[in-house]
Amino acid sequence: MRKRAVLLAAGALVGFQDSDLDGVPDEVDRCPDTPLLAVVDRWGCPVEREFRDVFERGRKKRVRYYLKLGFSHSKDKGYESNALTLSLAVSRKPFYASYSTRYYAYYPYAPGEGLGDSSLYLSYRKTFSRTLSVFGFRLKLPTGRKGISTRRVSYAPSVFLDYFSPAGWDAFLYASYTFKAGNDALFLSPGLGYEFTDRLYASLSLDLSENASGSFERYATVFFMLDLTDRLYVTATLSKGLSPDALDRSLSVKLGVRF
Repeated sequence: MRKRAVLLAAGALVGFQDSDLDGVPDEVDRCPDTPLLAVVDRWGCPVEREFRDVFERGRKKRVRYYLKLGFSHSKDKGYESNALTLSLAVSRKPFYASYSTRYYAYYPYAPGEGLGDSSLYLSYRKTFSRTLSVFGFRLKLPTGRKGISTRRVSYAPSVFLDYFSPAGWDAFLYASYTFKAGNDALFLSPGLGYEFTDRLYASLSLDLSENASGSFERYATVFFMLDLTDRLYVTATLSKGLSPDALDRSLSVKLGVRF
């Protein structure tokens, strides 16, 4: 069985976790840390008779590392930007940590190109029957070049709830609240996803992002994930603005590697 994709955060790291690489996503894996080549059932448990021996031999594979390289593009009236993105992550059930940054190859204002701000993300997940809960905390650091960086530190606690149906679809809700020097902002993203094949997952969400004036920008976001191999995967996220004050469109494509 292959991995099911999970949208963990809109506009942030997007993907799924399968820490023991047994083909069963962490959120439904009842037998974590199974050996890499073990044959498992739909719940990630070895089907071999010697269950205890197989389980014990796989306990050493508790920590996983992830690398993501990507490209993002945003466009609006009088505004356009292109950036290269880098994400490094490590997971040890039930915790996950990542570092992300980007380099602007084209920026409409001075200095035109340079390093953007970076962020640190920590999360803790808990599974209740078919419902996954992820509690996260993101810290944005003003590491970018002058003219690109916001020059402000911000932090955002978040919660992600996802219900998985036996039929292959899931319903999720992501919510975060960003604290940033008096311009606090709420973000909501309800949506639906479906696992078309063992390799392909897609989701559609309605994103509501509070701006400085207190109104909500509305976006329709489509997310795709395709497994290329057991270690390589590709994600694509396309957002379209639905309200007059929303960014016209944005696209993000990333190649991920699991170690």
